[in-house]
Amino acid sequence: MNFRNTLYLGLALIGNYVFAQDLNLRYAELYNKQRYNQESSLVEVRSFLIDKQSQQACVIKQIIMYSKQHSEQLPLLATGEVKIPVDAHLRKVNPDIKISVADGQDCNFHYQFTSKRTPHNTITGKEALQYQMAFSQLMTNLSGRVGSWFVPKVTGVEVHFKDSSSTDKLWINEFTATDNKHYELAIESITPLFDQGSN
Repeated sequence: MNFRNTLYLGLALIGNYVFAQDLNLRYAELYNKQRYNQESSLVEVRSFLIDKQSQQACVIKQIIMYSKQHSEQLPLLATGEVKIPVDAHLRKVNPDIKISVADGQDCNFHYQFTSKRTPHNTITGKEALQYQMAFSQLMTNLSGRVGSWFVPKVTGVEVHFKDSSSTDKLWINEFTATDNKHYELAIESITPLFDQGSN
């Protein structure tokens, strides 16, 4: 999986981690990001470990969540996503999490803003606006009060297709609510587009 089109790094609202082979962190660090995924039916933020050289997902050997009393091995996803159970009780306990990756990989923690579900091969102007607003709200939630001043403005959405590297950029100020875009290819995902002046 190549993340060059869909990953947004070093944003003030989520930070950036660099490590080799093992990462040790607390549950709250991932919970504070992934809990907002439950608030939207349209969009989510996904957590990945990406190799600095290849820009591919790191090979995760195991993810263990543990406290003094308990230890649990979390399931590994084929996508390479680091996903934890979002639970208020676990947030209070705040267990440790250890992530082990393949030897020799130098990994960054990256975050991907993407759609949970997509239309099949047609997107309307109304749907594009709904995704744009949902991405904006998700990023505002992640940033908090202070960080919201530094969040880049979401001004459109990018449509990604199955089995294709091509995309279509829909800028909200150009794509009206009455417009429709029909594609020959099936839509795989939708990601946010940022105001170039915000970066």
